[in-house]
Amino acid sequence: MNLNPYIGQYIRVVTQDQEWFVGELLTAAPHGNDNNIEFEFNIISSSKDRNMRLGKLTEKNRDLKKNTGIHIVKSSEILEIEELDPKVQQGIKLTLNNVPDIADAYRTMSVDTLPNKIEFGKLEEPDKS
Repeated sequence: MNLNPYIGQYIRVVTQDQEWFVGELLTAAPHGNDNNIEFEFNIISSSKDRNMRLGKLTEKNRDLKKNTGIHIVKSSEILEIEELDPKVQQGIKLTLNNVPDIADAYRTMSVDTLPNKIEFGKLEEPDKS
């Protein structure tokens, strides 16, 4: 399994236990004498995180913490690899690099000048004479 062309890219990986994650492949290095390779991923999303958000945890993974960040995965644990579309990868990078600070934006917003009454209706066009 040669993932070297994928280093620096975001890929989707399905593991032997049918879990999946999306992450950036950081490194690939041989491990031991059994032709096993260790891959270092920066995981940004996983099926475990999704199940935690939806409250669909099984007894097997009920005590799991958030599964993002740097993780080492051996090639023997990988069932399937899916290369993400370049536009999807670009969107992921843009999102990760430009995460807005919502709390700070709210603190600096002046709510005193916002209208307290909102009306719906038809806008009147000014006379064009």
